[in-house]
Amino acid sequence: MRCLVAVGMVMSALWVGAADPEPLSSLEAWADPAGVVHVRWITAAPSKGAVLWGRQAGALDQSVPEDPSCLRGTTNNRDSGQGYANNHRADFTNPGAWPVFCRVTATTREGAELTSAVLTVAAPRLPASRADVGRITLEVDPGQWPFPVMPVTFGVPFPRGALGRPEDLRLLAGAAEVPVQARVVTRWHADQSIKWLRLDAAVPRETRQVVLEYGRGVAAGAAPAAAMPAGFPDGLPADLLVLTDPDGTARTFQVERRQDEEAGPVKVVTRFDGHFGGADGARWAASVRWHRWQGVPAGRWDVTLMNQNLAAEMTAIQSFEMRLPAAAAAGEIRVGRGEATVALAEGERVLQREDSEWIHEPAGTLGKRLDGVIQMPGGMVVLRHFWEQWPAAVGRQDGRLVLGLCPRLPEGFYAGRANEDKYYYAVRDSRHTFRQGWSKTWEVWTTPTDTGAGLAGDQPVVSLPPAWIEDSGALGRLAVANRDQFTGYDETLQAIIDGFPAERDRQREYGMSNFGDWYGERTWNWGNLEYDLGHAFLTQFARSGYAPFRRQADAILRHQRDVDTRHAAADPRRVGQQWIHSIGHTAGYYDNAYKDMKVYAGTGWSDNRGHIWAQGILEHYLFGGDARSWETGLLIADWAAGPQTTNFYYGLAREPGWMLKLVMSAYAASEDPFYLNAARIMADYCHRHSLESGDRGFYFHKLSTGHCNCPDDAKHSGEAGFMLATQMTGLAMYYDVSRDPVVADDIAKTARFVMDSMWEPADQAFRYTSCPFTSAGAGSTWILMHGLAFGARHAGDAELAEVCRQSLAAAWSSLPRSGKSAGYVLCNSAQALDAIAQLPGKPFRDYLRDTASMLSSPTRRSLPTLVPNPDFEDGISGWPSRGWQVAQGTDVVHGGAAALRITGSLAKQNEYLNTTYDSSAGAPWEIRGLTPGARYRLSAWLRIDQISEGAPAPNLRLAFRDAGGTRGGAPTSAYDLTRLGTWQCLTGEAVIPEWNTRNYIALNTNTREAVEVVMHLDDVHLTPVDEALPESPRLIRLEPGAAALDGAAKVAPSAQFRGDAAIQGPGAATWELPGTAAGTYALWLRLDKGARLGRVLAGTSVVATAVQADEAVWVRAGEVVVPAAGTTLRLERLGEATRVGRAVLSNVPGSLPATLP
Repeated sequence: MRCLVAVGMVMSALWVGAADPEPLSSLEAWADPAGVVHVRWITAAPSKGAVLWGRQAGALDQSVPEDPSCLRGTTNNRDSGQGYANNHRADFTNPGAWPVFCRVTATTREGAELTSAVLTVAAPRLPASRADVGRITLEVDPGQWPFPVMPVTFGVPFPRGALGRPEDLRLLAGAAEVPVQARVVTRWHADQSIKWLRLDAAVPRETRQVVLEYGRGVAAGAAPAAAMPAGFPDGLPADLLVLTDPDGTARTFQVERRQDEEAGPVKVVTRFDGHFGGADGARWAASVRWHRWQGVPAGRWDVTLMNQNLAAEMTAIQSFEMRLPAAAAAGEIRVGRGEATVALAEGERVLQREDSEWIHEPAGTLGKRLDGVIQMPGGMVVLRHFWEQWPAAVGRQDGRLVLGLCPRLPEGFYAGRANEDKYYYAVRDSRHTFRQGWSKTWEVWTTPTDTGAGLAGDQPVVSLPPAWIEDSGALGRLAVANRDQFTGYDETLQAIIDGFPAERDRQREYGMSNFGDWYGERTWNWGNLEYDLGHAFLTQFARSGYAPFRRQADAILRHQRDVDTRHAAADPRRVGQQWIHSIGHTAGYYDNAYKDMKVYAGTGWSDNRGHIWAQGILEHYLFGGDARSWETGLLIADWAAGPQTTNFYYGLAREPGWMLKLVMSAYAASEDPFYLNAARIMADYCHRHSLESGDRGFYFHKLSTGHCNCPDDAKHSGEAGFMLATQMTGLAMYYDVSRDPVVADDIAKTARFVMDSMWEPADQAFRYTSCPFTSAGAGSTWILMHGLAFGARHAGDAELAEVCRQSLAAAWSSLPRSGKSAGYVLCNSAQALDAIAQLPGKPFRDYLRDTASMLSSPTRRSLPTLVPNPDFEDGISGWPSRGWQVAQGTDVVHGGAAALRITGSLAKQNEYLNTTYDSSAGAPWEIRGLTPGARYRLSAWLRIDQISEGAPAPNLRLAFRDAGGTRGGAPTSAYDLTRLGTWQCLTGEAVIPEWNTRNYIALNTNTREAVEVVMHLDDVHLTPVDEALPESPRLIRLEPGAAALDGAAKVAPSAQFRGDAAIQGPGAATWELPGTAAGTYALWLRLDKGARLGRVLAGTSVVATAVQADEAVWVRAGEVVVPAAGTTLRLERLGEATRVGRAVLSNVPGSLPATLP
C-alpha cells in the first residue's frame, strides 16, 4: 500500500505494510527558525547517502553527508548493515537567501544508485500566537528552599497553534510581574508553533502560585539587568577537579570547551567539557555545568565524570575530588546539620563509608548518616545526597575544602563483606572501579551566606494544571478529564509515592552507583529501572501535580541516564545502549559463573531491545530537569531510530514494543520525523512478520521454556502477554500520529488473541503467556489494558470491551509500591485508564462499585481454608511451577485421592513451586486474610523418591508480603534425605508481621544448582498454633450436582462462585454421607448474598436453624458427626433467592475472614 501524506512543507511518499516498498520514501525537508535545514528519508534497502543543495534548482553545488551515527550498524539484527542505513537524516545551515533546493542521492550496498526529486525549502516562517490572552495558573512547592529569592525551572506544553513566539508571554507572582527566561525546546512539526517551552524565573520564596499569560495581547515588562553571583570569569581553577590513578598519579581537569549553554536575564549556565591531564588522562572525561540565577545568593555545580577508557572494560581510580578555594586556613569548618555534625581541622576528613556509618579521620569517631552541609567562614557548600550516594567524603587540606566525590578509600575495609555484590562491588579492593561508558553526576551548591542548609533538602517544584497538560496533546491522553471514573487511583498512587522513601530505606538502596535504582529482581541484581519507573512517576506528576512524584523521578532518572546508559564504547554500535538488570548495574565485576548469573554478572548485556527506555529521561528535561537528561535521552533514541532500524528484525514482541515506545516518545518530545520514520519501519515489519505467521496481528511462534514449561514436543505457540502489551502500546503510539488503519487492525487482532488465549474468567485475570498452564495475575492486566481497550474500541468488540472492564476492576487493588512491579503496572496505566473511559457502555466507576464486594468475598475460593488449594483433590490450580513438571498424581498420596507430583531437572531456581501471588482480587489462589500479630503453624506432607546427589534438603517457607513485595518469611523443618521414599510432615511456626497484607507458600530448593527430583506434596495447611491439626486432615466436598433436590431447587453456574455450580432455591437438597467419612467435622456452606436456609440436618440431628447470609460468605453452620454406618446431610427451606455452592465437611482448624484484603 502506498499513499501520499502532507507533512510539514513537502509532499512525500510513504509506505506502510507494502510487499514492495518504494526504494526511497518518506522524504521531507524543512527549515527551522535558526536557519537549519533538516532532511529526512527512508530507503527500502540499506544505503549510504548525502544531500546535495544550492540556491538554484539546477545548480546543487554543495553537499552534506548523512549523519554518520545512522551508519554504525547494529549488534542485534541478522545483518548488522554496518556502513549503511535504512533510516536517514542530514542537516545543514543556510547562511544566505531563501529558498534553497535539495535532493537526496544514495548508493545501496549492491551499488544501486538512488536519487530523489528536487525539493524546495522555503524560508522558515513562524506562526503568530493566539490573538487573545491565555492564562495558566501553576502551583509552586518550595520544598526546603532557604533563600528569599527562589529559582524555578519548569516546562510548559502548548496546544498546536497557541503560541508562536516565546516573547509573547509574561509571568505573574501575585499582581507583580517577575522576570522570566523562555527557551523553545520543541515546535509542532505541522505548523512550527511552540509545543514545549522551558521557563526560568526567580520568585519570592513565599510564592505558592504563579500565572503565565501568553498570546499576542500580552505586554511583557522590560527584563531587569542580571545580577549573578561572582565566580570564575576567566575559567575554572586549574585544580578544581582532580582525578587520582591507582598508582597515586594526580591528574587535573583540562577544559577543552567552554560555552554558555543557557544565558538570559534570569539564569546563566556555563558548561565546561574536557579530560584529565597526562598521557592517560583522556581515559576519563568530565563535564561541569555551573548555574547562576539573578538575585539568588547561591550557585549550583553539576559535576559529571565519565569513563572513556576504550582499551579496557573496567577501569579503576583511587579518587575523584572537587577542591574548592572557599575554606580559609583558619576558622571552623563543620559538616552536617542538626544534631549530626563534625568539626574538621586541617588534615582531617569525614568519610561516609556506607549508608549507615561515617568515620571522622584520623580520630576514628563513628556516626550514622551525615548530610553534606558544610559550614565555614565566608559561606557554605552543600553536596546533595551525601550519605545516600556513599562513599563520599569532606576534607580540609592545605586551606582547601576537598569534596571526595569518589573519595580515597580505607584499605581492606570493603573486602569480603557480606552482600558485596549488592553494595561493595565497585570498592571491594579499596579502589573505585567502573565500566567503560559509565558516568555519574554530583550536585554541589555554593553560597557566601550561612543560611543555605536547606539546599540539602527538597528543591522547589512547579506543577501545571493536569487538564492543561492533557489538553495540550503533548503527552497524549492521561485520563484527567475522566478521572472521576477511577475512584481511588490517584489516592493509591499518592500513598505509594509517600511511602517510597521508606521502601528504599528498608531495602538500603543507596550508594554512588545505586541511588535511584531498585534491587533484587533476579535475587542478586539491580533492576536497571525496568519498565521505565521514572516515566511512570512523571506521568502521575503530570496527572496530579503532586511534587513528590517529580522529586523521586529526579533521582531515578539521573541514575538511569548516567549509570545504566553506555555513554562510550569501543564498539560504536553500542553507544546509547542500556544495561539489563545486572549485578553492579553494568556487570563486569565478576565472571559469568558468579552465582550462576552468567552475562548479568560478567559479560553484561546491553543490546536487548526489549529492555531499553528513554521516555522518562526525555520527559525529565521537558518538565524542567537537567540538560544532561535531554542529551542522554536523544543519545538512546538515536541508537534506536538509526542503526537499530537497519535490516530491522525481531523474534519477541517486546523488541518492537519497547523500541516503538522509545522512538515515538522521542518524536513526541522533539517532533523530528526521523523518529517517526523509525517507527514506520518497525510497524511495517511487525505487520509483515504477522502475515508470515498467520495474520494474528503479531509474530506467532513457539514459546520458549519459561514462557511454556511443557515438554519440547508439546510446547504451545503464541507470545507472552506482557510482550504483546508493549507491542500494542508502541503501535498505538505510532497510530496516534500516522492514523494507519493497518496498524490499528493489527492491534485489534492481537488484543483478540490475548483475550481468546489468556483470559481466565474464573480468575478475572490474564495468564502470563498463551500457554494454558501458566498462571494468571493482575500485573498482566494493567500492562495489557491500553492495547486491549484500543483494540476493543477500534474493532467495536463488545465482548473484549466487557473483559477489559471486568479485568481492570478485578486488578484495581493490586497497585504496587516500588521496584519492577511498580514500573510494570504503571508504565502504561494512565493511557489504559483513558482508553477504558472511551469504551461505550456504563462508566468504569460502576464496575468498581458492582464488583468490589464480589471480588473481596472468600466465596471466590472453592474451600474454606487459609491455603486455597491445600490437598490437590481438585487439581493443582494455584501452585505454579518454577520450571519443573508438576501434575496431579493419584498413585502416591498422603491423604484423600490425590497429591501434587513434581518431576524433572532444572537449575537457577530458588523454589520448586509456590502458591500464586501478585494475583488480581478476583483470583482465589493468593493467600490473604492472615491476622497480623497472630501465630500460625505451616505444615505439609512431603515425599521425595529421587533427588540429585548432594542437593540440599527441601523445606517450605511462608513468605510475608505487602504492596512492595516480599519482606521476609518463616521456614519449616527440612526433609530428612536419609529416609527417601517416606512421607514426612514438615512444620514451622510464624508470627504474622503487622505490615503483612498477603502471603505465599514456597517449596524451597535451597540451591541455585541443577536439581533433578521426583517428589510428592500433599495436605499443605496453615492453622492457628493453639488448635491441633489431625494427622490426616480431611476436606470432604459435597458438590451441588451430587445432591438430591426437592421442590423447585435446581443446579446452575454462579458468577459469584467463579462459575462453579450452585443450588438455587426454593426447595431442599440432600447428600448421602457414607461410613467411610466417619468422624466429627465442622460444616461449611458456601453462600451467596441473600441466601436463606430454614434448617440443616445431619440424619435427624439439627445442625443449625435460620442460616442466612447478608453478603457472599463461607458460613460455619455447625458440627456434623458422621457415624460408621453413614448418615445424610439435608438443607431445608431454601429461599427463592438462595444460592448454595459446595458444602464442605472439614476437620482442619481455622477459618477465613468475612472479607479478603
